[in-house]
Amino acid sequence: MPSWGLAGKLFKNISGYLTEMNPATLTGAIDVIIIRQEDGTFQTSPWHVRFGKMGCFWVNENSVDIEINGKSVDMTMKLGVAGEAFFLHDISVASEVSSLLA
Repeated sequence: MPSWGLAGKLFKNISGYLTEMNPATLTGAIDVIIIRQEDGTFQTSPWHVRFGKMGCFWVNENSVDIEINGKSVDMTMKLGVAGEAFFLHDISVASEVSSLLA
């Protein structure tokens, strides 16, 4: 019987830790669907990627290498102070902005 008491306390401590966990420590992403358009360009579904504090030990290293289907691609993302990853590029033509963002 004493082992159940210890197991119960352990479970309670772990569940309490996970319940009170600060979102800033969490890392996550959502799947992306990419569709090639008839003109050769690509359109994607909305996406999000974030690196929690536990996943970013070196704050000075703020670039994110990208792999697609396990292969490195020649582009990188930057990492913001809150752990959010984003691309840095200028949009020179207003028509390049999705109607969802306008």
